[in-house]
Amino acid sequence: MKRVLALLGAVALVAGALALRSALADDSADVATEPGDEPGAVAAPVVACVPELETVCRGMARIFELRVEEPADTVAAIDSGTEIDAWVTFDPWPEMAGIESNHAFFSDPGLILASSPLVMLVRNGLLDGACADDPNWACAVEARPGRAAVPSPDSAVGRLALGWAAAEWNDVVRPGEPFATAEFELPEFRNWLDDLATDEPDPLDEVLVLGPAGPFVLATTHADVSQRLAGSREDGRLAEFQTSRDASVAVVIVGPAAEFLASEPTLAANFESAGWTPSTEGSSGLPSPGLMFALAQEVSS
Repeated sequence: MKRVLALLGAVALVAGALALRSALADDSADVATEPGDEPGAVAAPVVACVPELETVCRGMARIFELRVEEPADTVAAIDSGTEIDAWVTFDPWPEMAGIESNHAFFSDPGLILASSPLVMLVRNGLLDGACADDPNWACAVEARPGRAAVPSPDSAVGRLALGWAAAEWNDVVRPGEPFATAEFELPEFRNWLDDLATDEPDPLDEVLVLGPAGPFVLATTHADVSQRLAGSREDGRLAEFQTSRDASVAVVIVGPAAEFLASEPTLAANFESAGWTPSTEGSSGLPSPGLMFALAQEVSS
């Protein structure tokens, strides 16, 4: 009798395990398991994340396969057929990617999760003359040619910072005039663009390593300042300004697994601890995605 009961118990355990595995597979929108565990297992989604948001992406409790890479690498991977289920990036990068790619992935408006102002950092708060009272990218580059920098336009935040700086130049030098690709050929804009450093992948990193030998004026997000500058040896030596053109960068998640990631209960707290403000508003104060794409091409040519 004991043998019979033991056999019945074993059968019940196996049946229970099979039922549980089936339930997990049916509920795959909420639960993901490690890929390749066994035939029939639910594959964890593949999530691409721009380097500027790596801390937030790694802090997510959801189970997924993470790719931390520059935007161009994600766009190329999706175009080549690599399966990517979500992209954590900055708005409007998906729209800019869609200018070159017809892939349906980039037609997804995505979910906006957080934002942070774009800011100008100035060493010792020193800019000359009227620029000290009204800091902007037109006079800052003129005052510090070659030492006023935005991150490389190949980086996620760099392209947006370049667009912000160029639009502000237009506000100051050509007030009331629209900013368009025709302005790229203006001699005064070409001179300004030549004096703006755009070849450093991360000017803030240069400052943290080189100190006064690094850029004198640089662009980044307030979130980045709160994460990397605070407590560093350069803290207190760089003054933070929101310039005459208010601009902000928003985090967006696009792709079929966007809602899966965005529904994580701790996500808002993760963004806040990384210096971001939870928000549903897109990036603001920037030129159109097409104009920023064209400007990045102009800088790279």
